[in-house]
Amino acid sequence: MNVLETLSRAEAVIDLLRVNLAGDFGAELPSNAGLTLIEARQDSGVAACELVAHLIRDARRQIADRLAGEAADAMANPPRESKPAAPPRRAAQKTKGLSSPRNALSCNPLD
Repeated sequence: MNVLETLSRAEAVIDLLRVNLAGDFGAELPSNAGLTLIEARQDSGVAACELVAHLIRDARRQIADRLAGEAADAMANPPRESKPAAPPRRAAQKTKGLSSPRNALSCNPLD
């Protein structure tokens, strides 16, 4: 049973509980109730509440399992590395026959 079916069954049981507590089983019941209403029809509202709690726990478990599976799949596929937008800069260019720009400052202007 998938999550939507489970939640639908929970809603049907809640509707049954509402009708049961009102004491009116002859009232029109929602069409999505199906076999759940037949199975869940109880003399006690407590038993119907226990069934609803079970259905909701089952739905939560299924959702948690699905999210855990999706998270595991996401971790298994690492993102691709992107290429740099521009090529890396070159080392400082040599200035007019000098080996580095620092040597240009130490030159004697009279030479």
